[in-house]
Amino acid sequence: MTRRVLLSLALFGMLAGAAVVVVRGGEAGAGDREGSEAASFAEGRDASRRQAPAFSKVLAPQRGSIVGSVVDGAGKAVARAAVTAHGPVSRATQSGADGTWRLADLDAGEYRLDASSGLLASEPVGPVPLAGGEELRDLVLVLEVGAALSGVVRDQRDGRPIPAATVTAGASGATSDEQGRFRLTGLPGGLLTLQAFAEGYVPRSSEVELVRGRERTGADVHLERAGRVFGRVTDNQGKPVPFAEVLSARYGFASRLSSLAPVAVTAEDGAFSGNVPPGRLELLARAAGYAEARTEEFDLGASEEHEANLQLGQGGTLFGQVRDAEGAGVSQCQVQAFDTVHGRITAQGSTGPGGQYWLAGVPQAVYLVFAACPTGRAEAGGVRLAEGAQVQVDLQLGSGTIAGRVVDAAGKPVAGAAIAVRPDGSAAPESPAGTSRADGTFELGRLAGSRFAVSASAPRGRAERAGVAPGTRDLVLALGSAELVGIVVGDRGAPVPDFVVYAEPQQLESGRPRSQRFLSSIGEFRMPLAPGRYGLKVGAPGYGNATVPGVEVRSGPPGPKVRVILTQGATVRGRTIDPQGVGVPGVRVATSPNMLFAYGRAAPVASGAFALSDEKGAFTLTGVAPGERVHLFAAKEGWQQKGPAFASASSGAEVSNVEVRLAPGSRRDEGEREFAGVGMTLGNRDGVVVIHEVFEGGPAREAGIRPGDQVLKVDGAPAPGGQLNEVIARIRGEVGTTVTLTVRRDGRESVLAIPRAVVKF
Repeated sequence: MTRRVLLSLALFGMLAGAAVVVVRGGEAGAGDREGSEAASFAEGRDASRRQAPAFSKVLAPQRGSIVGSVVDGAGKAVARAAVTAHGPVSRATQSGADGTWRLADLDAGEYRLDASSGLLASEPVGPVPLAGGEELRDLVLVLEVGAALSGVVRDQRDGRPIPAATVTAGASGATSDEQGRFRLTGLPGGLLTLQAFAEGYVPRSSEVELVRGRERTGADVHLERAGRVFGRVTDNQGKPVPFAEVLSARYGFASRLSSLAPVAVTAEDGAFSGNVPPGRLELLARAAGYAEARTEEFDLGASEEHEANLQLGQGGTLFGQVRDAEGAGVSQCQVQAFDTVHGRITAQGSTGPGGQYWLAGVPQAVYLVFAACPTGRAEAGGVRLAEGAQVQVDLQLGSGTIAGRVVDAAGKPVAGAAIAVRPDGSAAPESPAGTSRADGTFELGRLAGSRFAVSASAPRGRAERAGVAPGTRDLVLALGSAELVGIVVGDRGAPVPDFVVYAEPQQLESGRPRSQRFLSSIGEFRMPLAPGRYGLKVGAPGYGNATVPGVEVRSGPPGPKVRVILTQGATVRGRTIDPQGVGVPGVRVATSPNMLFAYGRAAPVASGAFALSDEKGAFTLTGVAPGERVHLFAAKEGWQQKGPAFASASSGAEVSNVEVRLAPGSRRDEGEREFAGVGMTLGNRDGVVVIHEVFEGGPAREAGIRPGDQVLKVDGAPAPGGQLNEVIARIRGEVGTTVTLTVRRDGRESVLAIPRAVVKF
């Protein structure tokens, strides 16, 4: 089919479309269900299984295409212009002699398109929705004076230039020369995504802001050296699975697999190989008709290799019924299975006329199952599912209601804001719950739970309130329009072009921390934030971290620029050796004890330098914060560090021949070094439980807990400091469940609900 497109950016902004198709199947039998309803449900489920081949034909992907032309400002056709489309897949082509172009073989979804020729560039157009099998025609891209960007691609570890790296932005691309230099021309103005990748390195994406008619120089891009993984994917009978997708994920504390990076697609014999970022990793494989498989976690250093074989199984089945408060089945509910250990949704489906649902091929894990219905939400946590098992999980909506209104920074009502809700402290994502009316009001019903987090999102901003009790009728969600503006420079005054900013709210219940990586030749950053007071932590390759407390972010125009000064770090080289002076490979070496553990290295801005020793025991730490006595910490399974190791490092200096001594010694095995908690350490101060440390990136930090807070109650029961071990045991529990803490800060008490997650040592 063909659809003509009106060339209006306003129209493109309004177009939207989505379709979800769910195929249900599984083994016969429905657990403990009895009576005619269960028999009817089982019969329908078996029919679904028998029809699977027919569904496979219906669901075969249909590709679409987009056709258009490129013209200059006078409407004259432009030949040989580069045209790109970015969306579910990326495609590139060139315009012909008459300026026309065609992008084919596109998956369904939304695309952004742009074109460039020399110093000319078009404004990006989109998102443009494309349906399966559809062809969009007559899309015109108009070229105007563009912007340019130049810089150097460097190794993140030692700053050396990387030749033959590919750098792209918009429709422009370049390859770095022997000195790592690149230059992109014909770029549109505004905020652009810059992508860089090179053989043996982890691909990198950054946002950069450009101005038409100007060239931004000094945009140095730092790439991280990759490790390599290889292996085979088979089914549970040992047969190879071709065309299986293999992905990787770094350990991210509470949500390791929420961000998956593609590694490879298996060959006919099931073999795969590819580059992955170094660190604490997990591989995942998935293919049509199978439940996804995961490896055990493993540590991989830069330039190291690791063999990993994955076996795809059939998974298990989750089934049940969603009922309202009176016990009647509720249809048209979206039911999702959220893997609480790995932090991602692995299966989803919809309820039928009687409220029944059936999720088959679900991987073995511990789940939080939740239902988002047109008029309510319910969930159940701690659901353990084994391979091949069938587990019944019935969900019941509540009778709680919450009403309120959405306003802007000036207090005026906001219509059409997207409202979302979830139980306070739930590990699962929030569920869409409607939109605000013309007068800004909204109402949520059929809520099951005691406290909720409610959010509103609109082009003018976002607002969220936690700890909202059912029965609340006057909730006000004020959309904040605020921005933090700053500049990052080195201790010698030069701008730092590549850095990460971590902004953490300092008031209780005032939102979650946010981190963002910036690429700016002048060291400038602009970060949208909700109004409030923040603590900043900034890090960059080759520099020690810097912290800036008490930064005020107000609604309206940005305040004065925050100036952050980073100190040039030192490089420390050495060896990890045994009592005979022989090098010990695979030793974790760091300048902070937290960096020895997975959760420490998963922080948005690392709290120190970290390295793995090579096969000869050699290690290199870069970006070490200067100091007269920099303490080095080391850890490896089966070994213990013997005596302290120090280095004296000044800014920008190189220190060599540092020895870190180890001796064979027993350590707890990996299984004993993980538990389900919220990511913090406690102490006893004058009979009061005081929080000593809160792990960055963990649930407690996300909920608003900070060092120095006093814990008064755990799930409503007093928390006496004299019984610290008992208090810790009550805070720990099942992954994905919630613990409620009553804490005191600056004389003010607050109740915070926090989901438990796996804390990996």
